[in-house]
Amino acid sequence: MYGIGLISATIAYIIHNSFIFDTSANLVVFFTIMGFVSYLNSSEKPAFAEASEGKKEIRVIQPTRISRSLINSVAMLLIILVAVLIYKTNILSAKANYAVTRAIVRGWASDFNGALAKYKEALSYDVPGKYEYRHRFAQYLVGGGGPSSKEKVVRDAFAYAITEVDKNIKENSIDYLPYLYGSRLNIILGKDDPNSPYNDIALEYSMKALKLSPTFIRTYFEIAQAYLNKKDYSKAIEFFQKAADLNPDAGISYVYLGIAKIENGDWSGADDIDRSLSAKDPYTPRIEDLQRLINTFLKTNNFSRIAWAYEIIILYHPDDEPQNFASLATAYARLGRIDDAVKMARRAAQIDPSFEQDAKTFIQSLGREY
Repeated sequence: MYGIGLISATIAYIIHNSFIFDTSANLVVFFTIMGFVSYLNSSEKPAFAEASEGKKEIRVIQPTRISRSLINSVAMLLIILVAVLIYKTNILSAKANYAVTRAIVRGWASDFNGALAKYKEALSYDVPGKYEYRHRFAQYLVGGGGPSSKEKVVRDAFAYAITEVDKNIKENSIDYLPYLYGSRLNIILGKDDPNSPYNDIALEYSMKALKLSPTFIRTYFEIAQAYLNKKDYSKAIEFFQKAADLNPDAGISYVYLGIAKIENGDWSGADDIDRSLSAKDPYTPRIEDLQRLINTFLKTNNFSRIAWAYEIIILYHPDDEPQNFASLATAYARLGRIDDAVKMARRAAQIDPSFEQDAKTFIQSLGREY
């Protein structure tokens, strides 16, 4: 039984090392256990000598023998427990980690169904690391890399992700991050309907996060976004302003504040956006954000601000689209800035020759030669 016990322990240890690199502490424990098993199964145990006080006789004390069947039973039980422990903590963890890696790769390849299947597989193992896996899944969904959230399969995936995030909340009650993921998932589900209950649920999540971490700026963004979904611009502005006051050096807070003000009809929001570009930690404007502003300015024919928005787009994305130069030329023309309009029209034709004929017609309509 001695040989079988050691061989079994060695095989179990080899399996263990096939799935995870070991540490020096584990090596010490492993060889200590092997030595102990060797001692228990040894046929000859060392004798101990005892001398009686005041006498010259020496009495040899033989160690108490332990039942060999008991030793064998304990050894087999330990081997089984080690095997189960290795499977639970190493093999399943390795499989879960591999599944998440495959999910990420499939997400990069725009394979939504494949990524979803792998994330579900990883979470089904319920192993250490599940906290990160759940958040990684939620992050993938809120990143917008998959199909529209209007599709049923996507909305079902969101519902599943919310359930998983709720598990993180239950297991980590003082952690604000799961609440923010829960908020964002619900915000996306409710973005197209001001009366959607998802927006109210999002507020519940983010308000709980605010209690746990009142100085984390992202929490204020989540609250404000939920109010934007509900078309409650005054509350959205209030929380964007709090975020800006909390960290005046962060340009991103001012751009969100400015956009909310402008959508509420307060054109002073453009000043906040200007401030975001010159902040200590400046904001690099996204075309999507500026396009939203342009659509708002178009409703009131505010060509001064339309030109301002296109100037920012061209400043940060000069080679993006010739249409941006053409649109800026139109805005300049409406403002009476003819020389600037001609310059922008020519620039659009230089970037894309297919604009040349339209540029000629446009410039000639302004009384200038191409």
